[in-house]
Amino acid sequence: MRISRILLCLVLVASASHAQDPVERHESEGNLAPTHDVGCVEISTLSSEYTPADVYPAIRKCIDAEQYQKAVALYALAATYARYDIARVADSTAHLAAQVLMMNAFQAIDEAKSTAFQGVFKATASDPTRMATICKAIRGLGHPTYAPQYMIAHGMGSFVGQDTPDGLVVDFDADAAWEGTLSAFLHCPGA
Repeated sequence: MRISRILLCLVLVASASHAQDPVERHESEGNLAPTHDVGCVEISTLSSEYTPADVYPAIRKCIDAEQYQKAVALYALAATYARYDIARVADSTAHLAAQVLMMNAFQAIDEAKSTAFQGVFKATASDPTRMATICKAIRGLGHPTYAPQYMIAHGMGSFVGQDTPDGLVVDFDADAAWEGTLSAFLHCPGA
C-alpha cells in the first residue's frame, strides 16, 4: 500500500533524533497549541473537534504506555486530519505544522518502544481488515469541524498577513476534500 510507505517514512523520520539548530524561532499565539488534553484513547471516544495538535501528544502517551494499536489508530487520525488541513489552509508555509507536530510526538522515544510501534504500524498498514476498521472509525468522526488555528498560526502569514481573511482557501469544498483525503491519502474505500 502506498499510504503505508508514506506514513512509515514519516514515522521513521520523526523518530530519529533531531539536533537543535541555532535558528531563532518565532511563534505566534496558537502555533501548534493543543485545545484538548487527550489521553491514550480509542478513536471512537473523540470527535471532529480534536485537532492534530491535540492527537499527536496522545499518540506519544499510547507509545509510552505500550498501547501500540491505539497509537497507530490515533496516528492515522492525526495524519488524516493534518492532510485535510493542508488542503484547506491557504498559507503553504503553515503546512509544515503537521510535520513539526509529528516530529515533536516521536522525538526521543525509547528505542524498544519505537521499534515495537513501527512493527505494529507495519502490520496494521498491511492488514486490510485493520485498515478498514481504522477507516470506518475516522469516517465516522467526519471531517474536522475545528478552525485549523494551530496550522494557520504556524505559517508566515500569521506574521506578515494572511492572503485570505480567515487563512483558509477561498471556495474550499469540505466534502470533496474529505473524501479525497480518505481515498487518496489513507486509501479508505468509498462511503
